[in-house]
Amino acid sequence: MATPEFRETYADALVAAGRFTEAEPLVWQLFEANPGRVQQVIGLIGSLLDSKDEDAGVALARKLEQFQRRRGERRQFIAIMEDITASRGASSQMLEFLSELYNASNRENDYCTTLLKLFDLYTGTGEFMKSAECLDRAAEVDPYEPGHLKRLEMLKGKIDETRYKALVQSRPAEAAALMEAAQAALDEKYRSYEEMAGWSATRFHPAGLRNSGIAARAGERVDEDVG
Repeated sequence: MATPEFRETYADALVAAGRFTEAEPLVWQLFEANPGRVQQVIGLIGSLLDSKDEDAGVALARKLEQFQRRRGERRQFIAIMEDITASRGASSQMLEFLSELYNASNRENDYCTTLLKLFDLYTGTGEFMKSAECLDRAAEVDPYEPGHLKRLEMLKGKIDETRYKALVQSRPAEAAALMEAAQAALDEKYRSYEEMAGWSATRFHPAGLRNSGIAARAGERVDEDVG
């Protein structure tokens, strides 16, 4: 029977050789026997993601989440997953996993933000049905997010018309809120233009000059010149 020292050396050799899938069972066994080796598991998750083996990377992350949750260390685990995700290119599977963690932890803002990242990712890869699902879930959490209307327009003609109509009609309150927010933004924009136009007209109108005292000061200078 192999000693723990031998298994540790062999696991490290497999990781060093880039044989991450083969190393995973051994690394996990060593971690279960000694939770102090958690950094080795975290490092292996990152290596699997870097090698584009997202399935294995996320599967190992899920195993670690279950283990850490039983120990009451879910918050620390989420912080680790955030670091892993932030230091690498966008991964749809990792973002989906993060969204599940945020949802289960009632972190609504982070949940919504992650869904919108997924929306952008899926839209960029042409997976518009997945984009629609992410938008639907994000709007349920935060119907007043100002970008939702634009995202909805981005999906028009990209997904089945029936699905698109269902997406719009399933959230009449959110749609009304979006339209109200859009109208309020337009009203504010035109109000600013009107104020600017009114200020300019007053500035150069004779009555405006008199009211501002400019004409009076100009008259004083003329009197001085004549004197």
